[in-house]
Amino acid sequence: QQEEVALVKKGIYNIMDELNMYANGSGPHPNIKYGTSQSYIRAKATGIFYSDLEAGDAVVKDTTVGYTTDEFGAVIETFKAPNDGIILYKLGTPPVNSSDTVMCITTISKK
Repeated sequence: QQEEVALVKKGIYNIMDELNMYANGSGPHPNIKYGTSQSYIRAKATGIFYSDLEAGDAVVKDTTVGYTTDEFGAVIETFKAPNDGIILYKLGTPPVNSSDTVMCITTISKK
C-alpha cells in the first residue's frame, strides 16, 4: 500500500505548506515544534470554566491559564500551567464537572 501512504503524505505536506509549516516540499520547516509530553489539567470542583487562552497559545509554568466559578460567579478553583509549553486543547464548553480535563499542555522541543 505504498501508493496510498505516499498519497496521504503528499496531502499532509501540501496542507502543512499552505499553513507555512513546511518549506515548499523541501523538508520540514525549520520552525516546526515537537510536543514531547503532555500535562492534563483536571478540575477538582464542579462549576463554570473560564479561560482567555486558546489552543496554540504558549504558556509559562505557574501562570494562571483559567479558573472555575460557582453559579454565582465566585472563583472556586484557579488553574496554573504545570510546565512551559503550548496548549493543545481546552474544554470547549463552560460547564465543568469534577475530574473533567479542562486543558492539555504539551512540552515543546526541537528535533
